[in-house]
This record gives sequence, structure tokens and C-alpha cells, in this order.
Amino acid sequence: MCNIALEPEVGRLPHAIDTPMDANRMNLRLAKSFGITALLEESAHVRLKVLEIGPGYGSLKNFLEAHTSYIYTGVDVVPRAPGILETTRDGLLPRDFVESERGAFS
Repeated sequence: MCNIALEPEVGRLPHAIDTPMDANRMNLRLAKSFGITALLEESAHVRLKVLEIGPGYGSLKNFLEAHTSYIYTGVDVVPRAPGILETTRDGLLPRDFVESERGAFS
């Protein structure tokens, strides 16, 4: 997701993105429009593990924690939400995470 969708007629964002909450609303709006949230809600009762790379301010994290039983992990170069792991300097998943979660994600 990325909150840079422009209005075609005027070439600007349909809503001001001034705060992290604004960014989260725009990203969740995109996830809903692509059917991502509906897909996730189909198995909301199952305890699946979800790995999000680049969660930004945590819009999907917040959605999953509020609407599903999923076990969420987010990894970002610059963590901007509580509980998000930081990548290595090379932008890779942290080694200890990879070793402890080997085979846990599809």
C-alpha cells in the first residue's frame, strides 16, 4: 500500500495527508478497494501468522488486531508503530526473527 493515489482530474490527493492517522486511513481505504481486507476477513477466526513488510504507521496491523485472530508481525526500515521490527542495515529481515520463525510462514 502507498498513500499517493491522485485524483485523475486534478492531479492531487483527494484528502490531505497531514498526520499518521491520515496516512493510515488512506492506506486502509486502498486495502479495502483492492479487496484485501475482505480476503483477510474470510479467515478472521483462524490463528494465521501474517508478516507485513513495510507497515508504515500500522494501518493493516491495527485492522488485523481489531478484526481477526491473526498473529501479526511487521518489519520496516524505519519502524513507525509499536511492536514493528527493524530491518538490518541492508534492509533484510532480522536474523533472529528468521531463525526463530523458520517454516512458520507460507
